[in-house]
This record gives sequence, C-alpha cells and structure tokens, in this order.
Amino acid sequence: MERLKELFGEILDIRDIQGKRHCLMHILVMSVCAILCGYKDFEDIHDYCKGKEEWLDKRLGLWNGIPCARTFNNVFRLMPAQSFLEIFMKWIKEIVEDNTGKQIIIDGKAMRGATEKAQNGNIPYIVSAFLSEVGISIGQVRCDEKSNEITAIPKLIELLDIEGCIITIDAIGCQSKIVSQIVKKKGHYCLSVKENQSNLYKDIDEYFKFALKDSMEAENISHYMTRDFSHGRTEKRKYYISSDGDLINHINDRNKWKNLKTVGMVENTREVDGKITV
Repeated sequence: MERLKELFGEILDIRDIQGKRHCLMHILVMSVCAILCGYKDFEDIHDYCKGKEEWLDKRLGLWNGIPCARTFNNVFRLMPAQSFLEIFMKWIKEIVEDNTGKQIIIDGKAMRGATEKAQNGNIPYIVSAFLSEVGISIGQVRCDEKSNEITAIPKLIELLDIEGCIITIDAIGCQSKIVSQIVKKKGHYCLSVKENQSNLYKDIDEYFKFALKDSMEAENISHYMTRDFSHGRTEKRKYYISSDGDLINHINDRNKWKNLKTVGMVENTREVDGKITV
C-alpha cells in the first residue's frame, strides 16, 4: 500500500479547497482497495471502507473518517480518468514485473446494465486486458459498438507494457496490424482464426485435414486431447499444432504475420443424449 500511496500522491488535487474534508490520495487508495475486492458502485465502496475503517485508518491516517458515497462520486467525476488509469497501471506493472512469460487476455464485453443503454439505446462495450496469472484487469478502453473493438484493441495495447508477455485475443483481433504492433512492443501473440479471415482459416483447415491423413506429414504435428464430463454432456477436444516451414511460409505471404512460428487447430466433439456434434 505504501507504493500505491506514493503514486496517487502525485496526482494534482483540483478540488475547491473550501469544504474539502478528505485527502485525495486517501480517497483513491480506498477506492482501489474496494474495487479489487469486487465492489463496483460508490455506495458499495463507501460501505466497504466503513467496514474496514480501523484497518484503513492505521495505514492512511484518515483526517475525518470515511468519505460519504457522494464524495467518492464527486472525486471521480472531476478527476481525469487517464491520470488515474496511468498510475494504476504503473502500480500493477511494478507488482508483476518479476513474472516472466505472463499471459494477458484481451477481450471485449458488453455493459448491458449500463446507464447509457437506457439513455440512447446503444450498448457500450469495454475492451479489457486481463492479467491471468495475477487475476486482475490491467487496462480498459471503451468503444461504442462491438465492431469498434478492432480500433479499440490497438489503443489498449499502446497503453500496456507487454514486453515478454503472451497476448491472447479472440478472432476479432486476428489482424495483421495488431500483430505488428504486438511484435513492435516486444510481445508475443496467440490469436484465434475464424471465418473473418477466410483465406487464412481455409489454408489452416486444409493443411491439417491433409496432414492428418498422411503418415509422413503427420510427423510434423504434435497433438493433445482433453475430455470433460458434465450434466450428461461429454466434450472431447483434440489440439493439433505444427511448425511446418512449408505451412508457415504459405500462410505468411510477404511476412504479413510478423514472427509467426506455430499454427494450431482445435477439434471439438460434443455428445449430448447420444447425439454427437463436431
């Protein structure tokens, strides 16, 4: 917490000095503690802090106890969101800087319960970067529509320190420009390929179908299988990966996919009440 206090102490307090009863740094540190414990709105943050008042007071030296929910609201309404995000991300980076080979999952989620939906009928989306090994989100960028994730993902990557990290993104992020950005920032990538990249998808599909039927070609493929049983349903997943140079050269025409080393395929077989789907 000492480092978090030091970092948030760098933020300029632009509030009117009249009527100011609580330290800005205290409010921000308390808010982060509450958010990391799963509390989302200002009423919940206030309730969390009241329940932890003695513990927080020992570490922060609170001037006037716990702020009310309105004070938390007012602070975040006035404070530049970018300043808060940059300091929070800097703190997170310091926490995880000793981790190697860490995985960052980038994914978009619809905020279906958001106020904006009621105001204009549009569902806002948030593209988040989730550090799987630590279990926290390390960055977010908002976009107005699902289709705009393609433009939001590069903005989020630009905010992150991804050197040495493995970036995983679903099919919407399978874009050569995004790959080039990840490589430029010294990261690694693992991307899903679906019909949005029709030629790439077809080349990979045809390669594995042919290679798995040919004993010589099959030697270039590694495989692994899992089985899951739940509620009368059986799911079997077969994973295939290949670093075949001919395959890599074929699908990586003109070095479109920077640093591409390995290609994989997942075959999912589901059985429910005797009916099998692949």
